[in-house]
Amino acid sequence: KGVPDSPTLLVAITIAQAMGPREVLFQQLRECKDQVLLQFLAPALARDAVELVARQPPNVIAAMKLLRWWLAQQSWKPKCQPPCYLLELLVMNAALTQLPPAQQTPMQTRHIDASRPVSELLDAALDACERLRQLNLQWEFTGMALFGPSEVDPELLEQAPVILDPANPCINVANPSNFDCSELVARAGKRGRVRVFRTGLAQWVAQMQ
Repeated sequence: KGVPDSPTLLVAITIAQAMGPREVLFQQLRECKDQVLLQFLAPALARDAVELVARQPPNVIAAMKLLRWWLAQQSWKPKCQPPCYLLELLVMNAALTQLPPAQQTPMQTRHIDASRPVSELLDAALDACERLRQLNLQWEFTGMALFGPSEVDPELLEQAPVILDPANPCINVANPSNFDCSELVARAGKRGRVRVFRTGLAQWVAQMQ
Protein backbone atom coordinates (compact mmCIF):
# COMPACT_ATOMS: atom_id res chain seq x y z
CA LYS A 1 0.00 0.00 0.00
CA GLY A 2 1.30 3.42 -0.91
CA VAL A 3 4.03 1.92 -3.15
CA PRO A 4 3.73 2.75 -6.85
CA ASP A 5 3.35 -0.10 -9.30
CA SER A 6 6.63 -1.69 -10.34
CA PRO A 7 7.48 -1.53 -14.05
CA THR A 8 6.82 -4.69 -16.02
CA LEU A 9 9.96 -6.65 -16.71
CA LEU A 10 9.92 -8.66 -19.93
CA VAL A 11 12.46 -11.45 -20.25
CA ALA A 12 13.17 -13.16 -23.57
CA ILE A 13 14.77 -16.60 -23.48
CA THR A 14 16.22 -18.32 -26.52
CA ILE A 15 17.00 -22.01 -26.11
CA ALA A 16 19.90 -23.09 -28.29
CA GLN A 17 20.16 -26.61 -29.58
CA ALA A 18 23.04 -28.70 -28.23
CA MET A 19 25.13 -29.27 -31.33
CA GLY A 20 28.21 -31.01 -29.94
CA PRO A 21 31.78 -29.62 -30.11
CA ARG A 22 32.37 -25.98 -31.04
CA GLU A 23 33.92 -26.95 -34.38
CA VAL A 24 30.74 -28.83 -35.33
CA LEU A 25 28.62 -25.81 -34.39
CA PHE A 26 30.84 -23.49 -36.47
CA GLN A 27 30.32 -25.75 -39.48
CA GLN A 28 26.54 -25.84 -38.98
CA LEU A 29 26.45 -22.05 -38.66
CA ARG A 30 28.40 -21.61 -41.89
CA GLU A 31 26.18 -24.03 -43.77
CA CYS A 32 22.86 -22.76 -42.40
CA LYS A 33 20.95 -20.56 -44.84
CA ASP A 34 17.76 -20.40 -42.78
CA GLN A 35 17.77 -17.07 -40.89
CA VAL A 36 15.16 -18.31 -38.42
CA LEU A 37 17.20 -21.41 -37.59
CA LEU A 38 20.31 -19.24 -37.21
CA GLN A 39 18.56 -17.37 -34.40
CA PHE A 40 18.45 -20.64 -32.47
CA LEU A 41 21.96 -21.82 -33.34
CA ALA A 42 23.91 -18.64 -32.58
CA PRO A 43 22.97 -18.42 -28.84
CA ALA A 44 24.86 -21.68 -28.29
CA LEU A 45 28.00 -19.49 -28.37
CA ALA A 46 26.60 -16.74 -26.13
CA ARG A 47 28.42 -18.03 -23.06
CA ASP A 48 31.77 -17.67 -24.83
CA ALA A 49 30.98 -14.03 -25.63
CA VAL A 50 29.88 -13.30 -22.05
CA GLU A 51 33.02 -14.91 -20.64
CA LEU A 52 35.22 -12.96 -23.06
CA VAL A 53 33.85 -9.67 -21.73
CA ALA A 54 33.88 -10.79 -18.08
CA ARG A 55 37.54 -11.75 -18.04
CA GLN A 56 38.80 -8.36 -19.22
CA PRO A 57 41.00 -6.40 -16.78
CA PRO A 58 39.50 -3.65 -14.57
CA ASN A 59 40.57 -0.75 -16.80
CA VAL A 60 38.83 -2.29 -19.81
CA ILE A 61 35.69 -3.11 -17.80
CA ALA A 62 35.55 0.48 -16.49
CA ALA A 63 35.84 1.93 -20.00
CA MET A 64 33.09 -0.43 -21.19
CA LYS A 65 30.77 0.78 -18.41
CA LEU A 66 31.42 4.42 -19.29
CA LEU A 67 30.75 3.80 -22.96
CA ARG A 68 27.52 1.98 -22.15
CA TRP A 69 26.54 4.92 -19.92
CA TRP A 70 27.28 7.29 -22.82
CA LEU A 71 25.01 5.15 -25.00
CA ALA A 72 22.18 5.17 -22.44
CA GLN A 73 22.16 8.98 -22.12
CA GLN A 74 20.92 9.40 -25.67
CA SER A 75 17.84 8.54 -27.68
CA TRP A 76 18.41 6.45 -30.78
CA LYS A 77 16.27 5.42 -33.70
CA PRO A 78 15.48 1.69 -33.41
CA LYS A 79 17.90 0.51 -36.11
CA CYS A 80 20.53 3.07 -35.10
CA GLN A 81 21.00 2.07 -31.47
CA PRO A 82 24.44 0.46 -31.17
CA PRO A 83 24.56 -3.03 -29.63
CA CYS A 84 26.34 -2.93 -26.26
CA TYR A 85 28.48 -5.85 -27.38
CA LEU A 86 29.72 -3.80 -30.34
CA LEU A 87 30.86 -1.02 -28.00
CA GLU A 88 32.53 -3.53 -25.68
CA LEU A 89 34.45 -5.01 -28.59
CA LEU A 90 35.63 -1.56 -29.64
CA VAL A 91 36.97 -0.96 -26.13
CA MET A 92 38.81 -4.30 -26.23
CA ASN A 93 40.28 -3.39 -29.59
CA ALA A 94 41.43 -0.05 -28.17
CA ALA A 95 43.23 -1.90 -25.38
CA LEU A 96 45.25 -4.12 -27.73
CA THR A 97 48.99 -3.53 -27.88
CA GLN A 98 52.01 -5.31 -29.32
CA LEU A 99 53.60 -8.02 -27.22
CA PRO A 100 57.36 -7.80 -26.64
CA PRO A 101 59.13 -9.74 -29.43
CA ALA A 102 60.27 -12.45 -27.00
CA GLN A 103 56.64 -13.15 -26.01
CA GLN A 104 55.16 -13.24 -29.50
CA THR A 105 54.06 -16.52 -31.07
CA PRO A 106 52.91 -17.43 -34.60
CA MET A 107 49.33 -17.26 -33.25
CA GLN A 108 49.56 -14.12 -31.11
CA THR A 109 51.49 -10.87 -31.44
CA ARG A 110 49.09 -8.55 -29.57
CA HIS A 111 47.41 -8.63 -26.17
CA ILE A 112 45.15 -6.54 -23.93
CA ASP A 113 47.03 -3.78 -22.09
CA ALA A 114 45.81 -3.87 -18.48
CA SER A 115 47.68 -0.67 -17.61
CA ARG A 116 46.31 1.75 -20.21
CA PRO A 117 44.33 4.56 -18.53
CA VAL A 118 40.54 4.33 -18.69
CA SER A 119 40.28 7.82 -20.20
CA GLU A 120 42.55 6.82 -23.08
CA LEU A 121 40.58 3.63 -23.72
CA LEU A 122 37.31 5.55 -23.74
CA ASP A 123 38.68 8.18 -26.12
CA ALA A 124 40.14 5.56 -28.46
CA ALA A 125 36.89 3.57 -28.49
CA LEU A 126 34.87 6.70 -29.34
CA ASP A 127 37.38 7.52 -32.08
CA ALA A 128 36.71 4.03 -33.45
CA CYS A 129 32.97 4.72 -33.30
CA GLU A 130 33.51 7.89 -35.32
CA ARG A 131 35.34 6.02 -38.08
CA LEU A 132 33.25 2.86 -37.79
CA ARG A 133 32.44 2.73 -41.50
CA GLN A 134 36.12 2.08 -42.28
CA LEU A 135 36.72 -0.58 -39.61
CA ASN A 136 37.47 -4.21 -40.37
CA LEU A 137 38.24 -6.09 -37.15
CA GLN A 138 38.92 -9.81 -37.48
CA TRP A 139 41.01 -10.25 -34.28
CA GLU A 140 43.99 -11.85 -36.01
CA PHE A 141 47.01 -12.51 -33.79
CA THR A 142 45.21 -11.33 -30.65
CA GLY A 143 44.48 -14.66 -28.99
CA MET A 144 40.88 -13.51 -28.55
CA ALA A 145 39.12 -15.28 -31.43
CA LEU A 146 37.96 -18.84 -30.82
CA PHE A 147 38.40 -19.67 -34.50
CA GLY A 148 40.99 -19.41 -37.25
CA PRO A 149 40.81 -17.19 -40.35
CA SER A 150 39.75 -20.14 -42.52
CA GLU A 151 36.61 -20.61 -40.40
CA VAL A 152 35.24 -17.12 -41.06
CA ASP A 153 32.20 -16.93 -43.31
CA PRO A 154 33.60 -15.29 -46.51
CA GLU A 155 30.33 -13.46 -47.15
CA LEU A 156 30.79 -11.49 -43.92
CA LEU A 157 34.09 -10.05 -45.13
CA GLU A 158 32.28 -8.45 -48.08
CA GLN A 159 30.26 -6.29 -45.68
CA ALA A 160 31.31 -2.88 -44.41
CA PRO A 161 31.94 -2.26 -41.62
CA VAL A 162 33.13 -5.62 -40.23
CA ILE A 163 33.44 -6.25 -36.49
CA LEU A 164 33.63 -10.03 -36.18
CA ASP A 165 32.31 -11.62 -33.03
CA PRO A 166 35.42 -13.27 -31.51
CA ALA A 167 33.18 -16.09 -30.29
CA ASN A 168 31.36 -16.69 -33.59
CA PRO A 169 32.96 -16.62 -37.07
CA CYS A 170 29.54 -16.27 -38.69
CA ILE A 171 28.48 -13.04 -36.97
CA ASN A 172 29.35 -9.48 -37.95
CA VAL A 173 28.31 -7.47 -34.89
CA ALA A 174 28.19 -4.33 -37.06
CA ASN A 175 26.20 -5.98 -39.87
CA PRO A 176 24.81 -3.04 -41.89
CA SER A 177 21.59 -4.92 -42.62
CA ASN A 178 20.80 -4.92 -38.89
CA PHE A 179 22.54 -1.77 -37.65
CA ASP A 180 22.66 1.69 -39.20
CA CYS A 181 25.84 3.28 -37.84
CA SER A 182 25.14 6.82 -39.10
CA GLU A 183 23.94 8.19 -35.74
CA LEU A 184 26.82 6.59 -33.85
CA VAL A 185 29.38 8.00 -36.28
CA ALA A 186 27.87 11.48 -35.97
CA ARG A 187 27.56 11.48 -32.17
CA ALA A 188 30.99 10.02 -31.46
CA GLY A 189 32.71 13.13 -32.80
CA LYS A 190 34.66 15.23 -30.30
CA ARG A 191 31.91 17.82 -29.88
CA GLY A 192 29.11 15.28 -29.44
CA ARG A 193 30.94 13.10 -26.94
CA VAL A 194 32.02 16.06 -24.79
CA ARG A 195 28.47 17.40 -24.67
CA VAL A 196 27.07 14.13 -23.31
CA PHE A 197 29.73 13.79 -20.62
CA ARG A 198 29.42 17.46 -19.62
CA THR A 199 25.67 17.12 -19.23
CA GLY A 200 26.08 13.96 -17.18
CA LEU A 201 28.67 15.57 -14.93
CA ALA A 202 26.44 18.63 -14.38
CA GLN A 203 23.53 16.39 -13.40
CA TRP A 204 25.72 14.41 -11.01
CA VAL A 205 27.00 17.61 -9.35
CA ALA A 206 23.43 18.92 -9.00
CA GLN A 207 22.36 15.68 -7.30
CA MET A 208 25.26 15.91 -4.85
CA GLN A 209 24.32 19.44 -3.72
